[in-house]
Amino acid sequence: MINFIFISKDDRLLSFTGREPSLPINNSLISNGEKGVISKVKIKNNTKHSDLMMYVKSELDDFYSAYNGVILFCDSDYYPYLCKHVGLFFMVFDLSRCSANITDGKLKQEIESLISLSVKKFMQIKKELLIKNGVLMRLPYRNFANPLLRSFFDSLKRIHEIDISNLAADIKKIKNDCYKKVPHVNPGRIFVDINLNNFIFGHEYHSKQGTSPANGHNLLCDVSSKYRFSHRIDEFRHFNVQKRGKNPISGSFFNCHDARENINKVTHINMFTSDFMEY
Repeated sequence: MINFIFISKDDRLLSFTGREPSLPINNSLISNGEKGVISKVKIKNNTKHSDLMMYVKSELDDFYSAYNGVILFCDSDYYPYLCKHVGLFFMVFDLSRCSANITDGKLKQEIESLISLSVKKFMQIKKELLIKNGVLMRLPYRNFANPLLRSFFDSLKRIHEIDISNLAADIKKIKNDCYKKVPHVNPGRIFVDINLNNFIFGHEYHSKQGTSPANGHNLLCDVSSKYRFSHRIDEFRHFNVQKRGKNPISGSFFNCHDARENINKVTHINMFTSDFMEY
């Protein structure tokens, strides 16, 4: 089930979104093994950008954990902020074409077109990243040091604006740069960043994402452990980050809420997609 969330100050716009996608869009979703539901959040005029996601949570409660997809649609004044701060986790679409100055029929048409576009891009991401390149898709954004991957992820944060028809070629270029065959490592090929840190995606379920505010965690720490580009991921699996051979790993790494953690001579780091670490 995909949760299409409309976030707007415009009552008229929200009234035209309905409670579920139209029949043609639902048929398209069903043909791809998905279903959809529409959620609406009426934003108060004085809502700060920094409070937006917590406001969405206060209105919808847990709007993401029970779904296998979440897509956001928002007013244009919130769009750049959401792309920057949550675009890595959820695809974000700009409602600027759904202005108050168009007819009812045109408004309904624009909403339909935007949902249809989001479904198309959701399926492209699902095919080329989630299914074919799920490990690359999950690489920790802050700590896997590779300029090509960082640039690729940053571009996808503004997925509404870009053509993603060349995803496969972009991914191939990244893998040629950092997906390496490393002797004495199982599996045979792993992701290696420019600091020569090996990121081995494990099958263990002995760790989990931290969520306690007392330890600095916030809503996006949890969100980032469960979502990447609108797709639900297994929040319990993580990477084993280590040096080649039996050499210990040391360094300064960013955690899931952007605080640095200094690590000194450990055998490996359990690192989640969110950048949460245990060592």
